[in-house]
Amino acid sequence: KNTKNKVNVRKNKHKTAIGAIKKLDVPQDQLPDPEGLFLELDAANNSSYFGSGTIWYDLTDNNDADLQNNPTFVESTVTDLQNHFVLDGVDDHVDFEVANVTNTTSTVTVEILAQMTVNLNTADTNGYMLFGWDEYSVWTGPVPGNGTQIRLGFNTGNGDLYGLSSTRVESMDINKNGPTEAEDVLPGQWSHLVFEMRSDVSYTNNKIYVDGVLQTSLEDLIPGNGEDSSERNFNNGLGRIAGWRKNTMYRMPVEVSLFRVYNKALTQEEITSLYNAVNGRFTS
Repeated sequence: KNTKNKVNVRKNKHKTAIGAIKKLDVPQDQLPDPEGLFLELDAANNSSYFGSGTIWYDLTDNNDADLQNNPTFVESTVTDLQNHFVLDGVDDHVDFEVANVTNTTSTVTVEILAQMTVNLNTADTNGYMLFGWDEYSVWTGPVPGNGTQIRLGFNTGNGDLYGLSSTRVESMDINKNGPTEAEDVLPGQWSHLVFEMRSDVSYTNNKIYVDGVLQTSLEDLIPGNGEDSSERNFNNGLGRIAGWRKNTMYRMPVEVSLFRVYNKALTQEEITSLYNAVNGRFTS
């Protein structure tokens, strides 16, 4: 507690100078962080997590996140850049709050560097959520358990799913296939995922970027009872990684290195820069 207090005092005292240095201290071929960044959780940065405790510190100095039920912190013996959390899919999750995001915010962009580890040979009728607000979330849909790859897209708590088909998830190696696969060691299938989410219009206007590439022709994968526009909001900034903030269901087995939230849409140039900055973390 004393360490946290001292860190916060120092950050607040020199906040203006630190912010200015952050904007300047980037490689020549890399853009600084986009404007609108209001949550930054980075397991590779010891100012964000220094190896113990239940707080994942927000590098934007707004709202720290809570590690629930002791997710495993993996401290790499190769490089700090490969440090990450393992969430078990049973009860592990991370609760977060984003400053300057409310129910009236029209656009939120979520950036995550993750490796999903859903077992394709175990059926789960609920499926899994990579992250969620109240009912607005990114969901896999039910998992049949017959080896078919997961889907991944947007959901409003109405049995609906709009996004990437299982064929496309398979082709991009977004989900790890299970412990029996020879390829499932580092670097595994780490993906840089960006989800642009809208509240003011249908989620058919949302965007998904995988490893810096905009995924066109998203699909209506599960109609369910249709998109629920009344639940298409950001829960006043309250969300959850590896689950749904509304209840204790849909816990996803996933490894997470980086999680950022912006209160605006990002340009292709900004997303390309963000991807280029982290795509070497989990390469062999």
